[in-house]
Amino acid sequence: NSPFLISNTIKRIYPILSSITGVDCIYVMQDGEIVESGTHNELIERNGIFARMWKNYSEAAEWKIAKEVTA
Repeated sequence: NSPFLISNTIKRIYPILSSITGVDCIYVMQDGEIVESGTHNELIERNGIFARMWKNYSEAAEWKIAKEVTA
C-alpha cells in the first residue's frame, strides 16, 4: 500500500482528509520534513499537527451541514 503525504501548508488537502482514515500510514510534513507518521487514530491520539488539521476539517464540515440545514 502506498502511504499518503499530507502537508499542513497545503490547505486544499482538507477535502480529502476523510478519505484517508483507513490507510496504513499517514505522513505529515512541515517545512519539507516529515514531522508525524502513523495511522489516523495514532495521529489523533498524539494531538499534533494532523490532529489539529482533523479538528479544523471536522468543525468546518459540521458548520457546513448545520448551515445547509438551517437555510
